[in-house]
Amino acid sequence: MKTSEIRVGILGGGQLAEMTLRAARDLDICVHCLCESLDDPAYKSFPANCFPKEDVKSFSKNIDVIGFESEFFNEDLLKAVLQSNPHIVSSPKVSSILKLRNKLEQKLLFKQAEIPQADFLKLIPQYFSTARSLDKLFEKFPKGYVLKWAMGGYDGKGNFVLKEGASDTKLQEALDFCAAAFKNCVDVYAEELIDFKLELALMSFYSGQDNNQHFYPLVISRQKANICKEVWGPAQKFGIVEQIESLAQRAAKKIQNAYPDLRVFGVEFFLDATGKLLINEMAPRVHNSGHYSQLFPRASQFHNWLRGMTQSGYEKFDKEVLFLMRNFIGSGENFRPPTPEELGEQQGLYWYGKTEVKAGRKMGHANHCLKSVEELQKKRSELEVQEKEFWDKLKQ
Repeated sequence: MKTSEIRVGILGGGQLAEMTLRAARDLDICVHCLCESLDDPAYKSFPANCFPKEDVKSFSKNIDVIGFESEFFNEDLLKAVLQSNPHIVSSPKVSSILKLRNKLEQKLLFKQAEIPQADFLKLIPQYFSTARSLDKLFEKFPKGYVLKWAMGGYDGKGNFVLKEGASDTKLQEALDFCAAAFKNCVDVYAEELIDFKLELALMSFYSGQDNNQHFYPLVISRQKANICKEVWGPAQKFGIVEQIESLAQRAAKKIQNAYPDLRVFGVEFFLDATGKLLINEMAPRVHNSGHYSQLFPRASQFHNWLRGMTQSGYEKFDKEVLFLMRNFIGSGENFRPPTPEELGEQQGLYWYGKTEVKAGRKMGHANHCLKSVEELQKKRSELEVQEKEFWDKLKQ
């Protein structure tokens, strides 16, 4: 089968799937999505390319390779797809994504690959059933630690921070946090609290045509309430030395070597107060920290993901371009839908078309290409004001 004839399926219909369908249109690659709801962004934007989850058989007949919008996919739905068409190839392998979506498994991978990271300890339920047991963890992590669910955590959910001198009330809240995970058979681990000065991220993609791993520029990211708010770069234009970027790429190469079936993935890092680079976690898919790549025509992470799955090479991009991405995140209040004119006022905005605004929910993002570091910093300040004005207009 010619690469141009390979039909791609995406399990999921959220904003990542929707943006992948936009890239597919540019490349003339046949892509279909299997959606959980008719309100999914992909279904609303590209109904002809989407199937509802009830129509698994039709979806399965129209694809040759299946990829995953999110690692937290519906396993029963995937099973039904593969049963309907046993010839479908999974990219990455199902076994890989099932393992990599577990953050504790990621920690073990990083340890085995000798990638520097924060120290961690898996919690055994029978030994961590009292507030006192969590208090004793300060002997191992004297400056504090983060409790993390191995599964189900994202955008700050599934994390609980305990700092030195935590009160009895805080320890009890942490105990409840652990108990909720244990009740659902989810592992919990404690991770050393890192005193970091910056958070960095790197997108990697693998070209099946030239059998090479390629990297987008290392970027700086800023979190707000544990949710990615901004990404800008290239990081080397903002004082990050070349050696740090090389170390980030080396870590990504070790991940690729361990999982050669990955076609695209994102890696997040801490740059600690001493200047040491520590890996935080990875996502085995296109990632929020790579949305700025949409500024590269036909060379975004979505374009190159599709090329990877269809073994049709990759498109180079300008590594010198200064860029800024800002997420538009819901506050949880009541909002009316924005009009096309209001969306048009926000330059570079990708609006996801979600039906409900929720606190902490990513509703869209804006990408900007800048000419200088000074201009980028000015744009950051402008967007802060513009987004507030945007949400104020939409209040019911």
